[in-house]
Amino acid sequence: MGKPDVRERMGQVEEALAAGRSKVARALAAELVKAAPEEAAAWALKAAAHAQCGEPELAEEAFDEAMDRDPDDPEILLAFADFLICRPGGDLETLEAGLELATRGRKRARKEKDPELEAEFAVLQGLGLNQAGEPEEALAALEAALKLQPSQLEAKLERACALYDLCRFDEAEAAFQAVLKQGPEEPWAHHHLGLIAERRGRMEEAARHFARARALSPEEFPEPVTVPDAEFEALVEAAIREIPAEFRARLENLRVTVEPLPDVADLLAESPPLSPGLLGLFQGTPLGERSFTNAADHATARVVLYQRNLERAARTREELAEQVRVTVLHELGHLVGLDEDDLADRGLD
Repeated sequence: MGKPDVRERMGQVEEALAAGRSKVARALAAELVKAAPEEAAAWALKAAAHAQCGEPELAEEAFDEAMDRDPDDPEILLAFADFLICRPGGDLETLEAGLELATRGRKRARKEKDPELEAEFAVLQGLGLNQAGEPEEALAALEAALKLQPSQLEAKLERACALYDLCRFDEAEAAFQAVLKQGPEEPWAHHHLGLIAERRGRMEEAARHFARARALSPEEFPEPVTVPDAEFEALVEAAIREIPAEFRARLENLRVTVEPLPDVADLLAESPPLSPGLLGLFQGTPLGERSFTNAADHATARVVLYQRNLERAARTREELAEQVRVTVLHELGHLVGLDEDDLADRGLD
């Protein structure tokens, strides 16, 4: 098969992908890689087709084939990084792999003096770092992207998200409002403006933004599961009754309390700040770190549960009950000295 035929077939796959004809694109891409197995771009198109068909494992295999043939192709690097960072249900290992590709691609784009491509890689870095809970590093990458491409809407949105996660709420509010001026239908901007308004007690404004986000993206922002305070406290009490014996014997001097949202002072007590979307927080000294000579170590420890964040994390009352149970056990795990890896191993992450 000659080069013109390869280009023609690639164009057919691209057209099918652009039109959303996923299965057609997948079939065309399969024939393409059979006819031109040495072409990295053919494998990248096959990966895109599998991704569009909702077949992430096959997509990743095809991306690996593309990278084996041309590990430095910037478009393939960009597509693979985007796939890994944005992969639904991806784990931390997948996210880190995507960030590694984005970092590599950004360096290459800078070396080749391609500011547009460098900005695209920087945006992906920012997106991935936000997901990884590294808002400071995300902010640096996104501000670098905006220096290269000042009108990049996705960079503006992710920058605003990083500011929000850093508890820089005044700056975040202004940044999300700027996003809406450029893209009025951006649901994440409406959602975060709702969160900021809610935190500041502007409940009618918050409700308007939440409703708009839900209308624009009902799958991302379903109606929250809200329950009366007494019912929520009953869920907490039920979770406490289910505490395993290994924890129950060590719960001296512990209070479990409920608050609507995390207090800013508590979030800013850590560096970088804790996320405003925090579900629960352990306050006190873990049992294994207490000193006999330090009275403060033996003061009453506290687990705080944040009702509105927990309600937003669930889609049904059953999910809310389970999320409360997991959060209680997670925070009690910190009391007995378990770290995040230990908690993840126990299914309490």
